[in-house]
Amino acid sequence: MTRKIETDSKGIPLKGAYLDQVPVIVFYTTMTTIFTCIAGFIANQAIVKSNEAAEVKISRVAEYDLGYLYAALIVLKIGQFLMASNAGNTRKYAKIHPPDQHVYQVKGAEGSKLGYVLMDYD
Repeated sequence: MTRKIETDSKGIPLKGAYLDQVPVIVFYTTMTTIFTCIAGFIANQAIVKSNEAAEVKISRVAEYDLGYLYAALIVLKIGQFLMASNAGNTRKYAKIHPPDQHVYQVKGAEGSKLGYVLMDYD
């Protein structure tokens, strides 16, 4: 069941999906930390703990000095987190609900069938 969203005369929602009291970066940081801790605990219990095959693979990573790959993975995850936080912050102030993701606008010459689509910021 979908709920009716109240809008103004231009169709812009009067209230967004994010809480006004909590900054988006705090919300995203909290949720990312919780999910990372849960996934790390499950991975440790299921794969690494008392598993000799996992110990052999970890020692092979150390032997070939491949730790930089894990550091690169962490850097990519931080980049993904920052992009998601930025998008969430933009959605909060634009009052766009997350399932809608973004607002796009067709730009180009009037009367032409050729145009291009850009994300609309206004």
